[in-house]
Amino acid sequence: MKVSFGASKTGDLTCSIDNFPLHSRYNPKDEAKKFVNSLTVDYSPLNIIITGACLPYLCEPLRQKFPNSQIITIQFCKDFSEYDKNWDKVFVVTGETSILDFQEVLFNYFGEENLFSSLFLSWKPSEKLFITEFNITWTAIKNALDKAKILVGTQSYFNKVWLFNSFRFFKNSTNLLFSVDENKKSFLSKLNKPVIITASGTSLKNQLGFLKNYNNSLFIIALSSSLNVLLSEEIIPDCILTTDGGYYAKRHLRVLETKKKYQSIPIIVPPEAKISNFLLSTNPIIPLIYEDSLDSKLINYFHLDYLKGKRNGTVSGTAAELALSLTKRNIYFIGLDLASSKGFSHTQPNQLEIDNCLFDKKISSTENRITPSTFTNQSLDIYRNWFATRNQDFYQRVFRITTPKDNLKKIQNMTDVTNIQVVNLEKLQQDNKSKIISNNTKQIFSFSKECKDFFEKEFEKIKENHQKTQFDWFRIASYTDFIQFIKAKPDEKNEFFDILLEKTKKLFDEIFDFLG
Repeated sequence: MKVSFGASKTGDLTCSIDNFPLHSRYNPKDEAKKFVNSLTVDYSPLNIIITGACLPYLCEPLRQKFPNSQIITIQFCKDFSEYDKNWDKVFVVTGETSILDFQEVLFNYFGEENLFSSLFLSWKPSEKLFITEFNITWTAIKNALDKAKILVGTQSYFNKVWLFNSFRFFKNSTNLLFSVDENKKSFLSKLNKPVIITASGTSLKNQLGFLKNYNNSLFIIALSSSLNVLLSEEIIPDCILTTDGGYYAKRHLRVLETKKKYQSIPIIVPPEAKISNFLLSTNPIIPLIYEDSLDSKLINYFHLDYLKGKRNGTVSGTAAELALSLTKRNIYFIGLDLASSKGFSHTQPNQLEIDNCLFDKKISSTENRITPSTFTNQSLDIYRNWFATRNQDFYQRVFRITTPKDNLKKIQNMTDVTNIQVVNLEKLQQDNKSKIISNNTKQIFSFSKECKDFFEKEFEKIKENHQKTQFDWFRIASYTDFIQFIKAKPDEKNEFFDILLEKTKKLFDEIFDFLG
């Protein structure tokens, strides 16, 4: 479709497609003002995002009505690029744009807080003339908001749980691997091998022979849900990665407590994750720190060494980005099914299945319990979309190992390879001896005094109205109230601020009680 430009009755520029106007032919400025004046918004949006805005007549009236908002457009063609400078940000969607790609672009740019604090509008003339582009855009917006909703819900529920997990981590970690420089060098030096990341999808079972035969030629990162499977076959991973802050994640690690030799396997774990005090004091521990977490403040305050991680909705995504940052070698996933399946959704033995089957009986059978997992799962779709929307550099080094009998749905843009291809490409040598992992570090970390000092200083900053510190703690004390606070109109912010401040003070009471 070709956009034609011309003068309106008032002399201002206007445009049309096939004689259908995108702006008023008489007074486009007045048309834009009337549109903005008709808006009724009961909050103060951080962003005004209008789709198909075309010429920038909406910018000025929107800035007048929403002086504290970013004014952003999603254009449906490139014909208006010379006016990009009028907007705070411009996205372009065409008929060839992938919904998956664009929803990730939106989420990565805004994040969940900004998305929930944005006002989305549509310029009606564009809806009728750019039907395909309109549908792509608004489907992507809906999907990005659905993802944000899940993450906000997760943080609202888990923020305080994560905080107290962190306290237990720092209190009980007496075996921090990187506290000795030689240990860190030794660990990182092993990453000169091809990296295998094992997930717990049912396709893992078809690669166990490959993992046993080439164990010592690979650097194996076991996601915690795959751990039982590997150890049942005497496949010793080079390290374990666990990131979940919930109770179920802790159960996957229980197998490490059953044999002394398993207690030499390093565990990469964010302090906010759930892990037993026993493993924190026995296994070599490598802290994984997200930049946006309170843990980053704590670990720097304590002068401890760590690995940098990126927060992700799925541990597989965190593992992929961590591996990419640590090695130049290729990275191969096994068991990354990301799809519902008939029967068990994980390769057996799986600790959750071992625990849950104890309660199965005739009127409440195993089949009834596992059937819901065979249905379409929204979370799996989100995780699949994440892997399907990485950049080209990602796909040049990250692959999935499968066999035809796995009958897996392809992950868009990611290359599937066979284990034979990996053996030939990487020139792997067979060696089925178990790895021997040394454990020669023991560090006693004095938690209570240092931690108490840290939180006393944080509490003083809050009382002194140190805004950044306050906001960090407001998120933990009540994330839903914090979202309402940042969306509130200026004359309503004090009310939400007082609520958050009171909840934060109560949280600090709990913290000081915990610290004694």
